[in-house]
Amino acid sequence: MMVEFYQTVMGKRFFESQLPELTKAMNRLADAVEKANSLASANGKTNY
Repeated sequence: MMVEFYQTVMGKRFFESQLPELTKAMNRLADAVEKANSLASANGKTNY
């Protein structure tokens, strides 16, 4: 019988720690991009 990734020590670490941290970091990046876009549009600049 083959062990699934989520059942391994590495899989447990990934799903319980690394994936949530990655999600938080992506949300922080998205917030920063939104803020930068808002500031740029308030100053009449375009980002393209």
